Amino acid sequence: MKNKKIIIGFIVAILCLLFIETFIYLIYSRTQKEDTKITFVVTGDNLDEWENMKAGAETAAIDKDVSVDFVNVPVDLGSEGEQEAVMRAISDGAQYVVVATGDYPGMVSFINEKMLYNKVFLAKNGALNATVNGVIPDDNSIATDFSRYISFNYSCKNVLIVSSHEDVNVNTLKDSLIENLSGKGIKAEYRLMSSDPSVIKKSLYNIEILGNYDGIITLDYYAMEGAASAKLRINRDIKVFSVDNSQEAVYYLDSQGIDALAFKDDYSMGFLAVLQITDKKDYGNMASVAPLYYIADRENMYSDELEKVLFPFVK
Repeated sequence: MKNKKIIIGFIVAILCLLFIETFIYLIYSRTQKEDTKITFVVTGDNLDEWENMKAGAETAAIDKDVSVDFVNVPVDLGSEGEQEAVMRAISDGAQYVVVATGDYPGMVSFINEKMLYNKVFLAKNGALNATVNGVIPDDNSIATDFSRYISFNYSCKNVLIVSSHEDVNVNTLKDSLIENLSGKGIKAEYRLMSSDPSVIKKSLYNIEILGNYDGIITLDYYAMEGAASAKLRINRDIKVFSVDNSQEAVYYLDSQGIDALAFKDDYSMGFLAVLQITDKKDYGNMASVAPLYYIADRENMYSDELEKVLFPFVK
C-alpha cells in the first residue's frame, strides 16, 4: 500500500511539473511573440489600399517575434490626424511606428520636435537622404527610367503630365520627368488638376479629345483613373502612362486604358520596413536587392518577375 501511494505521488508530481513547464512555456512564447510591436500608420480612407504593404510586413514579422498592426487615417484628418495616430499607437504599446504619410514635411517636423527618431520610421511617401529613417523609392530614378522607357518605345513628342494634388513625391517626379523627357526631345508640361474625381474625368476626357497632346503621364490615383477611363472612351490614339500602384491601375493596364505603368512595390516596402527595425539596418537604398518599383506594360506584366508584384494575391 505504501509503495502504491509513493508511485501515485510520484506520478502526480510529474504531472504537476509538466503542467507548470507547459504553462511557463506558453507564457514565455506569448511574451516573446509580443515582445516587439510595430504599428503602421497609413493615410487613406480605405485600408484595403494598403493590403500589399500589410502582406509584406506580416511576412517579414513571421520569424522575427514581431506583431504588426495597421491603422489608417482618413485623408480629411490631415497631418494632425496622422500625428495623433502615431502618439496613440505609442501609448497603446507600440515600440515602433512606420508611417506612410500624406504630409511629409509635417511628419518630419513632428518627428524632430518630439525626438522620435528611433521610434518612428517612414515608408513609401517622402524623400531620400532625409533625417528620418525609412524605406522610400527613389522618385528621381523612377522618372529617369520611365522617361527612358517612353522615349525608346513610343513616338510621343508632346506630353502632358497631370496630378490631382502636389506633395514631395509628385513634385520630384514632375520636375525629373520634364527634365529627362526634354533631354530626349520630348516636350513635356505639367498641369495641376482639380481634386474632385468627377471634374478630373471630364477635364481629361476633353484634353484627350482635343488632341493637343500625344501622351499623358499621370502621377496619382485620381489622375490615372480619369486619363485611363477617357482613353477607353475616345477613338483617337493617345498614350497614357501612369505612376501608380493600385489594383485599378493594373486593371487599366491589362484592358488598354494605360500603355505603361511605373508601379511602386508596396509589398517589398512593408517587408523591408520591418527588417529595418528588427535587424537594425538601413534598408532605404536596397533597390539592388529588392527593387522598390517596376515598369510594366502588357508585354511583361504576366512575366514571372512582375506577376507576383502586380497580382500578389493570385495563387
